Amino acid sequence: MLNDPRGVRPAVLVMVGLVVGGVGWLVLRLLSAQGSSVPSVGWFSSVVILLASGVVLAEGYQVKKLQSGTAGPRPVSMVRAARTVVLAQAAALTGAAVVGWYAAQVLFYLPDLDVTSVRERMWPILATMAAGFGLAIAGLVAQRWCRIDDSDRKPPTIETAAGAV
Repeated sequence: MLNDPRGVRPAVLVMVGLVVGGVGWLVLRLLSAQGSSVPSVGWFSSVVILLASGVVLAEGYQVKKLQSGTAGPRPVSMVRAARTVVLAQAAALTGAAVVGWYAAQVLFYLPDLDVTSVRERMWPILATMAAGFGLAIAGLVAQRWCRIDDSDRKPPTIETAAGAV
């Protein structure tokens, strides 16, 4: 991902979500056909994913402040900035996978939506799916904040190259 100067693209996230969703739906169908119970979802998972989104955005914002020159007394190191880019990309991909997995569960339960227990089970699934979408968006935003555009890069001049010697 870091080799591509554009980073993780939304199209890649859509593909990840579709693949995970398709495989997840098949797994859920197989579990159901074998008589196994489908794992339930709690509210806690959506809270954890939202907290992770906040961490990704906070780290990305620190790098953005470093680039703008307003980092404060303890600026972010370049190694931490590079790690933040990787964190942002991983968060975007993870968010897409979470959306795919829980979308598969929504599709799996959709035919039985008239059953009260299934409707009650659907709310935490939808909340976690929305939190996964938020994590993917947070990853894309943080990745954008960490980006160094070509216009921001200054080519070395003779004076700066001579001063480095």
